[in-house]
Amino acid sequence: MLKKVKYLLLTLVLLISLQPTFSNAVTTESNSANNNYSIIIEDDADLLTEIEEQQLKTQMQVLTEFGHVMFKTTDVANGTSSLRYIQNYYYSKLGNRSGVAFYIDMNKRQVCACATGGLDKIITSSKCDTIMDNVYTYARKGDYYGCAKETFSQMDRLLNGGRIAESMKYYCNAILSIMIALFVSYGFYMLISGNRKASQR
Repeated sequence: MLKKVKYLLLTLVLLISLQPTFSNAVTTESNSANNNYSIIIEDDADLLTEIEEQQLKTQMQVLTEFGHVMFKTTDVANGTSSLRYIQNYYYSKLGNRSGVAFYIDMNKRQVCACATGGLDKIITSSKCDTIMDNVYTYARKGDYYGCAKETFSQMDRLLNGGRIAESMKYYCNAILSIMIALFVSYGFYMLISGNRKASQR
């Protein structure tokens, strides 16, 4: 009888140890203590450690004053643009309620963000593009936590009436101004240096 019990226990231990190990993709959803807005973290591409996930959740918490906050990552093809994907995914989870989302698409190597439900009047698509310009260097270096943290930090700044750096916008405007000035100067030069027709005299 004792041998049978030992054999049974040994079999159970082996079965437990042979169970498949699942991926470290993290899915968490929690409600803010102050309101009914949610914090959603779905790290399907496994870019954050558990500690980074908790730290990011704290960073996202301040945004629940204004709406839902979503962080999503994937590493598989989704058949649509990254921005369209995260917009559709947000709507499928939360509808058209106020909120913001940040998405890292490891399949396309892209980052994008969006806002909805009235918050898009402050965090416009243009502002989202500016934020992505500001944080892309973090993603390029593999610092995905830093990328997400800075994204939500800049969103919070805008929602509280602050301003964010728009260096890329100013850079493009400066180049455009220089090109226009050169074009005008060239046109003026051609106008005054054109060959004059000889008079009859």
